[in-house]
Amino acid sequence: MRNKYFSSILILTLVFLTLTLSNCKKTDENNKPTTLPPSNSDSTLNKNVVIIDSTRLVLTSDTTQLNQGHLEFNIIGTAPKINVNDVLVGATSGGYIKRVSSVSQQGSKLIIESSQGTMEDVFNNARFGFSTTMDSLKNGRIASGYQFDVSGKSLYNDGVTIITLDKGVIDIDGNWNFGFNFKNAKLDSFELSNKNATFNGQFVLNVTSQASTVAEHTSTLGRIAKYNTFLVGGVPTVVYTEVELRCVFSASISATIKRNLQITTTNTANFGIKYSNGQWQNTFSNASNSGLSVGDRSGNANAEVKMAIVPYVSFRLYRILGPYASVGLKELVKGNVASPSLDWDFYAGAWVQTILGVRATIFGKSLFDYSKEWNTDTVKFQTPYKLEKTSGDNQTGTANQYLSQPLKVHVVDNNGVGESNVPVYFAVSAGGGSVETASILSDKDGYAQTRWKISSQNVIQTVDVKVKQADGTLVDGAPVQFAASANPATLATVTTNSVTSVTSSTATSGGNVSSDGGAAVTARGVCWSTSQNPTIANNKTSDGLGSGSFTSNITGLTANTTYYARAYATNSVGTAYGNQVSFTTNAAVNLLSIAGTYSGTCTASIDGSQTAVNVNLYILNNDPSLLQISMTFPAGNILYGAYKGTITADGTSITFTEAISSGVSCGMPYADLLGQSWTISGNKMTGNGNRVAYCYPNSSYNSPATFNLSK
Repeated sequence: MRNKYFSSILILTLVFLTLTLSNCKKTDENNKPTTLPPSNSDSTLNKNVVIIDSTRLVLTSDTTQLNQGHLEFNIIGTAPKINVNDVLVGATSGGYIKRVSSVSQQGSKLIIESSQGTMEDVFNNARFGFSTTMDSLKNGRIASGYQFDVSGKSLYNDGVTIITLDKGVIDIDGNWNFGFNFKNAKLDSFELSNKNATFNGQFVLNVTSQASTVAEHTSTLGRIAKYNTFLVGGVPTVVYTEVELRCVFSASISATIKRNLQITTTNTANFGIKYSNGQWQNTFSNASNSGLSVGDRSGNANAEVKMAIVPYVSFRLYRILGPYASVGLKELVKGNVASPSLDWDFYAGAWVQTILGVRATIFGKSLFDYSKEWNTDTVKFQTPYKLEKTSGDNQTGTANQYLSQPLKVHVVDNNGVGESNVPVYFAVSAGGGSVETASILSDKDGYAQTRWKISSQNVIQTVDVKVKQADGTLVDGAPVQFAASANPATLATVTTNSVTSVTSSTATSGGNVSSDGGAAVTARGVCWSTSQNPTIANNKTSDGLGSGSFTSNITGLTANTTYYARAYATNSVGTAYGNQVSFTTNAAVNLLSIAGTYSGTCTASIDGSQTAVNVNLYILNNDPSLLQISMTFPAGNILYGAYKGTITADGTSITFTEAISSGVSCGMPYADLLGQSWTISGNKMTGNGNRVAYCYPNSSYNSPATFNLSK
């Protein structure tokens, strides 16, 4: 990802660093100042300025006393004449400018009370300026102090949350200019600028949390400082430059997560601030190539991590802050997850915020405090970022059928890379119909799809597809809308099943409605006739609605007759018919040939004993569908219990459905036949009895039995 301004402002602070660190080592406030050549020999001072000669007056006040304006000197030789309202300028202890309010001498000690002075108190006319280049940094010759390498730095570790800067390398180069002019005891102009500054940076940040945590922390990753003393009109101008690399972060995490960010940047820039004629002006230009990528990322939780790596540069003149700059390489990592929908989002951003300014106190009343802030564009990673339509739009299909192509979308991050495990929602928004799956997670490549069954409505039908962040905000591009229309409805398509289970008066068939023709099927079944190509105007069954298979039971047929049958299906267009089938019913059963007296054996299941039995089967009440059975045993006893039965149309089976007489009396034989079906084949009849018993005083048989009879 390219970012026009990313990190270029960081050069500002780092070039400050090059100014102060050129060919120097780390120092502290007790280092001896370096005296540089005068910048302007034409400078004039105000008449009441006294330059302290440290060989004659040795300052003994500590830093606290100096800040409070209490100056004590040991006098060596003759003390110089110092009056109230004189302005003292000294180069020791970091330099100072003090306006005298009282003077006293105690032996060899000179005691002065004072207030803070300004450079306007010192200079009437003066030009102050210097510049530096960093040619020594070119061609890969990185001098000590010009490369910050804080790789492997642990920024925070409380045992639950660990934040590390696995890689942090900054290389810099540039040309720096700094100066100001006094005219008639007032600051006339001020300028702070850098030209052709270059900056290369590489950063890898890791955040790991094992549980819910809230943390804030500030740490100093490094500090470098140096004194420089410039002689301006014979006056020692002391500049103390300090560069401090700070890290500030805060974290609020609700569950276990892991985040890894990699940031790279290369920049060339020109920038600065300038004061002239009572006005401030700013200049800034930059050429940048920067990028951010996300490495390991696991765990969806409510989380926010803010990070700033800030080189802070300050220039102190006579120990009072003057020009300053802070450059913040800032990062924001946040994630949210909603319950119960589990919609989630993740964001990582990095940008540079630079503040370049000046505190006016040391210069005088003619200059006021000023600062200028630049924020680069944010280079970011965000997911799910966008929903894109992939395929399946603007189809035409058959009503009440699924379209030939699924509706397919792609969920991507802001780099256009597919994002997995994102809830995607499909919903019909116009025209009716239905989607096969209303909510689905995107696959490993970020794709999600479902099928759409359109309705028969003669309108443009639509489905909306959405992806949401945890707070319900739709991602970019959502909702994506798909459109489709239904072809004009036609007759349904139906086929006829073959005919089975044919008797003298019944048969079984059915059919299958494979397509409703784009309109709902409101009636279906089988129609039949003794003439070919029967229609629903003839005899018919009614077997439900809609598409699919169905079974039809055909009744009321005439024995030994040929019939023709077709399945049918009716929709708003009309009635469609399936293929024609034919069948012939069986001949009618001659009940008189079945009725009569049968004789044979009754075999008990308990002991296998057999008893001769006679069975009389006859038509009941002149109804050929109802038969009655009675039995006699060899002793001439009538079976106690007679049963009514029904015979199948083909005369092959009789089922006993009702007991005409019941009850058991000891000494009388009986047979329980209720619910049994006996088989009739020619002049033979076989079947079972639930219980058959003889009751005598000395023995008892109570057992299921098998009957084998012949006519």
